[in-house]
Amino acid sequence: MRSLERASRAPVAPHAADGPRFALRFEEGLGRLVLARELPFALGIVDALELDLGPLRFPLDLSGGAGRFRTRRTRVRAARVRLDLPALLARLVEEPYGLAALAPAQGSLAFALRDAFGTVALDVEARFEGPHLRVVAHGARAVHDGPAPPLVRAVVAARALGLDYEEDRGAIRVERALSAVLREALVPHGWRVPDDRAVSVALEVLGPHRVALATRTDGDDLSRPGPAWERARALAPLVAHLAVGELAEARAAYAALVERGGELDARELGLSPPSGVDAVARCAALRAALREGDVDAAARAALALEQLEPCDAVAIEGLVAAAELAMRPRPALAGKLLERACERGPTEPANALRLVEVATRLGDARELARALELGRAMREPGADRAAFARDAAGLCELAGHRAEAADLYRLAHEHLPADGLVLEGLARAVEREGDLGASLDAWDRAASAWRREGDHEAEARALGAGARVARAIGDLAAAERRFAQAAVRDDRARHWAALAGVRRALDREEAAERAEDRLLAAVAREARLDEAVIDALEAATRHALAHDRVERARAWCAALRRARPEHAALEALEAAIEARDPTPPAAEPTPVADPASSPAAEPGAAVEDETPTTPPAAPAETSTESAEPEAASDAAGGRATTDAPAGTDDDGDALLSRAAATADPEARAALLDAARARFLEAGDAAGAARALARLGVLRRDTTMLRAALAAAEREGAKEIAREIVELALGVVGRGPARFALEAVRDRLRR
Repeated sequence: MRSLERASRAPVAPHAADGPRFALRFEEGLGRLVLARELPFALGIVDALELDLGPLRFPLDLSGGAGRFRTRRTRVRAARVRLDLPALLARLVEEPYGLAALAPAQGSLAFALRDAFGTVALDVEARFEGPHLRVVAHGARAVHDGPAPPLVRAVVAARALGLDYEEDRGAIRVERALSAVLREALVPHGWRVPDDRAVSVALEVLGPHRVALATRTDGDDLSRPGPAWERARALAPLVAHLAVGELAEARAAYAALVERGGELDARELGLSPPSGVDAVARCAALRAALREGDVDAAARAALALEQLEPCDAVAIEGLVAAAELAMRPRPALAGKLLERACERGPTEPANALRLVEVATRLGDARELARALELGRAMREPGADRAAFARDAAGLCELAGHRAEAADLYRLAHEHLPADGLVLEGLARAVEREGDLGASLDAWDRAASAWRREGDHEAEARALGAGARVARAIGDLAAAERRFAQAAVRDDRARHWAALAGVRRALDREEAAERAEDRLLAAVAREARLDEAVIDALEAATRHALAHDRVERARAWCAALRRARPEHAALEALEAAIEARDPTPPAAEPTPVADPASSPAAEPGAAVEDETPTTPPAAPAETSTESAEPEAASDAAGGRATTDAPAGTDDDGDALLSRAAATADPEARAALLDAARARFLEAGDAAGAARALARLGVLRRDTTMLRAALAAAEREGAKEIAREIVELALGVVGRGPARFALEAVRDRLRR
């Protein structure tokens, strides 16, 4: 029980008033301490405890009472400790794992293990052999295919939590379990841990949440272990190899198992065809149906599993997995499965959201109202119910149910008045109703909410939306202020394009050109551009031509060609430029006033330009106030220097080399992102995957690493895929995720 020792809390004062009280007794010259009353502690209650003090020398000074033996070596003669399983598991189990006790069956224990791949339900048999507790798991079952069979996932979790797996017996060993528990009860009060090696201990199952450890008077349990122990011993070599990813050795162990006639033992590992009608067989059948994409078979297996499975989490996961498979082809069937999942797990509001999504797809107003009512009933009134209303409103809005979405956003706003998503949804709802003033106010409050959370991208999104509403109202100055702040908060092409457009509408020509130059720099490093940005590139080209600024027009036209080679107006624009100046430049044109390199666009100048000089007329709780100079300098000056590396014409490999030689993490991230964009422009998806993987390592982002590995394998780039796996192994910790990566590495080596 090393994990329990590691997680122990710091001891309290040794003379705490709630400490143990012992009575001192003497028998034949030997001293004994007998617990005078129950001792509650963090993991349960010590009902009885008798400690042997050994021979004592007389005369004794008993002025300190039994407490004078606090640090003396003692031995356990008799003990009984009741343990609260939820408290014990909370102390023992750490993220990314979770472990919950289920209702026991026929005096045995059952647990639900949560790992990164879902829930594994398993039954457990435990017995003491001397002072050590040994546990075997059987009947392991799971809905989702992880990197290993359910039983192996349980063993991997046990090892990750510091428990020992006996590879010769297939049992998990907890060394000196009684002493480990007594340590939790006595050490915080300054008492030495007694020696339990001379006593025999038994485990009693008192209920779904309580067990007891008690000494035996009749010696060790000499009864023959049951079938689960024999099965665990037979599977032990195979499980041990699978748990550490030794696939070749596992195949040999499986062949030896089959040779001995152990196919039925291997069904728990999913290595033999499912048989029988128990929960293990139902889970195996469901996994097979999900792998094959058979909607009807998956639905039948999930419903059958739900009838047999005592673990709610596994039953619900089965129903939800079958519903997700049926979502597109059979939404009505998906709705029935999700309804059953909601009935089985009334504390799982995520399933109610899935049911709302199904109802929006079906387009049935009554079903949608019923799903919304069910979801609200599953959440406590107040913030929890408001959070459900917010999420459901997003689904309704996405499906075009705008009236329902507006009602839900208003309901959510009652309890979440400063939630950015709620305020954005409310702003869209009142804008559709024609109240542009209320919409503008909601967008401003949303921007303020995102600023408080430090989400600059979301703040810029809200500022940009508010600017569009202000422009629709006719207040171009207010629109300019918001677009400028959006560009400062989030240095993206779409914000600079919008800012350039509104400044040109205000006849602020010089300021518009500066915004266009920032736009050109942003376009050079972004792989995907909005249609509004493409339109802004075309407009800037035409404007430069109209004012006989051929070099500027050439730069904008080149940017348009890189961004959209098939643009309809491209040939006409290039012909107009050629007609004005038939002599092409020696190299591809660059921005006339690139803010990353031009002296006229130093950080201070950018702040002066992008921060409005006219103070906005806005309420105190808005985000249209002038941006702080420090934030503006970072976004308008420093970020441009970092995110727009000089030499934007470098190819992806050159940018990767520059990134490897760069010490500053932000600059390296910008170079890697630019390299990824260059590879994508060149049609080199494998190179883009390599750049994305290096960016994922820099940011320790496993989502990026998974996407990069998937892209490399999709392109058939085995060398790059191997490189990505090695990079990912340096990021992930211990557990099933590492096992999965090592399995991929072994597969790629073949």
